[in-house]
Amino acid sequence: MSFVEKFALTFLFLMAAPLLAAAPKPAKYGNFEVDSAGRLCFGDAVLDFQVWNEDWSQAVERKALKNFEGYPHIKKGSEFRSSGVLLANGKKKFSYSENFKFASKDVCFLSARHNLDIKGFRYADLTFSIPLDECSEGVFWDGKLLAFPYSETSFSRRAKVKNCRVEFASGVLTLEGDMDLFVQDNRRFNSSTVSFRIFFQKTSEGESGVDLKITYHPHKSRIVDLKKLFNSKLDCGKLPQGKRYWGKIIYDISPTDGCLEIPAGGEAEISFGGISDGNLYLLNAFAGDSPLSGEVALVCPKGEDSGGQVSVLASDTNSFGGENQFGVWRTKPSGERVRKLYSTKVKLGGKKASGVKLVNKTSQAWKIAAATVSTANFTPASLYCNFIAEDEKYVPMDFTAEVEKGSALDMSGLMDAPAGKYGFVQTDGARLFFENKKDADFRVFGNNLCFAANYPTRENAERLADTFARIGYNSVRFHHYDRDLVVQSSPDGLEFNAENLDRLDYLMAKMKERGIYITTDLYVSRGIKKGILEPEFEAALEKAGPVSSSSGTLKAMFFLSEKAEKNFQAFAANLLNHVNPYTKLAWKDDPALLSLSLVNENTIEATVNADTLPLYNARFEKWLKEKPEEVSGGDRKYLFRRFLHELYMGFYNRQKAFLRGLGVKALLTDQNHWGGLSLALESEHYDIVDTHYYYGHPSFIKRPWSLPAKLVSKSSLGSFNNGVGKGAQTVKDKPFYITEWSHVLNNDNAAEGAFLMGAYGAMQGWTGLYRFTYSHSEIDFNQRPIGFFDSSSNPIATLSDRAAALFLLRGDVKKSKVAIPYLIARDTLERPMKEKSSLLRGNPNILNALSMYARVEGLFSDRIYPYKKADGSKFAVASEPGWIEAASEDSGKIVRAWDFDESLLPETFGKSCDLAGGVFKSSTGELVVDQKKLTLKICTPRSEAFIAPEGSRLKGGFARANFKKGRSAVLVASVEKRPLRFSDRILILHLSGIKNTNMKFSDTEMTILEEWGSLPILARSAETELTLDGDFSGWKLYALSPGGKRLFEVPFVADTENQKTSIRLKTVRGKDVIFAYELAKQ
Repeated sequence: MSFVEKFALTFLFLMAAPLLAAAPKPAKYGNFEVDSAGRLCFGDAVLDFQVWNEDWSQAVERKALKNFEGYPHIKKGSEFRSSGVLLANGKKKFSYSENFKFASKDVCFLSARHNLDIKGFRYADLTFSIPLDECSEGVFWDGKLLAFPYSETSFSRRAKVKNCRVEFASGVLTLEGDMDLFVQDNRRFNSSTVSFRIFFQKTSEGESGVDLKITYHPHKSRIVDLKKLFNSKLDCGKLPQGKRYWGKIIYDISPTDGCLEIPAGGEAEISFGGISDGNLYLLNAFAGDSPLSGEVALVCPKGEDSGGQVSVLASDTNSFGGENQFGVWRTKPSGERVRKLYSTKVKLGGKKASGVKLVNKTSQAWKIAAATVSTANFTPASLYCNFIAEDEKYVPMDFTAEVEKGSALDMSGLMDAPAGKYGFVQTDGARLFFENKKDADFRVFGNNLCFAANYPTRENAERLADTFARIGYNSVRFHHYDRDLVVQSSPDGLEFNAENLDRLDYLMAKMKERGIYITTDLYVSRGIKKGILEPEFEAALEKAGPVSSSSGTLKAMFFLSEKAEKNFQAFAANLLNHVNPYTKLAWKDDPALLSLSLVNENTIEATVNADTLPLYNARFEKWLKEKPEEVSGGDRKYLFRRFLHELYMGFYNRQKAFLRGLGVKALLTDQNHWGGLSLALESEHYDIVDTHYYYGHPSFIKRPWSLPAKLVSKSSLGSFNNGVGKGAQTVKDKPFYITEWSHVLNNDNAAEGAFLMGAYGAMQGWTGLYRFTYSHSEIDFNQRPIGFFDSSSNPIATLSDRAAALFLLRGDVKKSKVAIPYLIARDTLERPMKEKSSLLRGNPNILNALSMYARVEGLFSDRIYPYKKADGSKFAVASEPGWIEAASEDSGKIVRAWDFDESLLPETFGKSCDLAGGVFKSSTGELVVDQKKLTLKICTPRSEAFIAPEGSRLKGGFARANFKKGRSAVLVASVEKRPLRFSDRILILHLSGIKNTNMKFSDTEMTILEEWGSLPILARSAETELTLDGDFSGWKLYALSPGGKRLFEVPFVADTENQKTSIRLKTVRGKDVIFAYELAKQ
């Protein structure tokens, strides 16, 4: 679906009847809820209306419904009716209505109608989704079990049914009616959910409708208070305390580390009040080391009509040293034995039970930490959870990001202080250089500071500047600084907070002193209060949410509202004309200010949404009327893109003229978000091209930026989506950098990020990289648990960044001499074509693949012409078919961008790459990725690196790595600028993965994060046999702290006869976690 179709979901003012802009407030109706969009909710599921295009894209957004006057019609506690207009693909108007009648707290009668002519669409449905593991015992259709085979990810069923029953985490749902029902396992679409779709059917009135009786019974659960029965220590490590979910069951863990212990052959009774048709859940284990088998206990329900005894088998629980699928806790503190706990379900039957007698049938003591009774009948998969605790795999460690001066981890020698000593940074083609030192290329490697991190105390500003320089950052991006820079009560967001401005000035001065350059955006998250903008724009902001915080919609205002633009310029002038008392220079006059982006992540197409679309459309219609001959008969979708392009370029050119008029000499850029042809056409006008990239960015399951969150736990080396392909956004003769990148840090493979981005960025000739982010909070140098992004609390991030600094800043990795042009005509938006539609907002896979091999750069021309192959270019990539049609004998090979034709690649790559085998070797010969084996090898004279899973062997020119235990990343680098073979100090990094203590996941793959856990950080144990060329007898190998301090000597074996030295790298040495070593000549 095209951009305009995707975003043109609603229009205002299209119906003759007046429409209401106000959305209903969420309201409870017994066990149901109606949300602010008017959708019915039960438990965690939301019933939504969908219309599917032929290409499986969504044609309608239900929350964009514009109610007719008088709707929504609400009868408190008994009825909710909505009726209004929707647009299919932004242009096909139709009516839609829903009526919810609540007969009781458990029962809702639903009636939905639409009059959309479904011709040209696949179908319309009402849909909801629930997690797959909650359906693992299947769904009941008309009383028959519809089982879900876990091995069959393409599983789906469609049938006419009258009854569907499904049990999930929060309750039991029953649907009744004449249903055309479709159930689908969504794992093949990278979603661990099951979707239920009820298709609309023709009614006797000629409309399409769905009529249902929905019954929803939430599960009833009661925590059993065992504390009065505690008679022993649980002795199972540091369990997370208090009430929390273990899998889908909530237990209450006592802070006393107590438990109910039933001795071998003994029994005990617990009471919990009556519960019918329920289950007893126990958090428990038997206290022996030997696994159990057979019957291990009896549970005898008590109470009137309570039923007979129930056997508990070893497969339902086990001993501390046992194993089964119900294991929810595992710990093994150093020098102690393994202790496990299990979540055990005991079915009490359909009778009412007020308590149970527990009989231990084993020779081991039975320890019970917590108990809960519930009507929920959870499956084994639902009972599973994965707490990360100290054991033989994960060991606690301390960490500070501060670096010992002069240590092997001190990269401050890469700085050339103070920043700005050679004048302003300038550009020459794709190069950065200084106005007073034109013969040397300049690159940057940096990190972001967000929100309060931009405003440290003076003492902490000094420490922070030292830390940045010693990690190897020669640039810092002040990000999300504008929110706290202004007085919050300032109506126009222009009055500066004097204290914070002084702190920011001081931090800037300290960074400058250490050779660290500054970049920032002129708008990120600063609010503008009501009353500043024109009325029509105020209305759009009000609709989007609180005006002071609706920065996403406010970014659109800068393109549309004259007053918003003036406000933007006023803030920029205030900041850039301000004289920093510590540098004695206005910000605009300080050569340490490297670059400015106008507005963070403001790609104009991304600002078109349901709230801003009417404003854009009004301007679009005016634009069309101004050029009737030029646009007559044109494709409206592409005309809209052209309109956005012209609107954006007008904005950018005005701001550029304004800033240059102020005397700003910093490099200018903008739209650091998304990719594709539309953005490329604008990027060539910037001084420097900027973008953002994340591998494994979290997606949030219930609420934005709240747990639980869906994560990526796998290695990025098996995919083209690893950051390397961002080189496809480079423009010929334009410097390129990425001011936000992250391989999100909860991933056990996060160390890959800096190795990949630093090495491939250098190979592709990028001018800069900025990790996101150093910190989101106030700088105090206290240790914090790890999070998604903050490297200040993450040793893997800060240590791996040394590798990126060496590859990129020091220039260890060579720039490729091979450049592959991506042919783009500036008039491309004037020609609609299906081959090009996917390229307008994204980068084609072929460019991602080519970026593993050489430089890729956009080559622009006013129009398509017979391209002539440039010297050193093996072939070109066409952005549309016209380039191939216009080719001549001098054009050489031209490859299609819109069609990843794998058969062409072996010929174009030559012998460097094996596409079928997934092996990509760079044109420089220094970098090799094996996508199937998930390995990376980097070999340069001054540094070598290896990343691989357990059992792998990789060989470089100076070093070899044999990965004995666990996956890890290894760097061997000369501390001096001399080659490794002649170095007197060698830095060795050996990086595995880290987690927080009691970090909780709901799956074994650690892709669903439920709780962050706490300190201490736990490091994963890994071992690698490293062999170096040369006899290092007489040298000393030191284990280093994360800050570079020498902790103790580590023995190694030097083979004088064969001139080889063998080092056993271990991330865990006794009670110490060692990620870094220094091999030093004595």
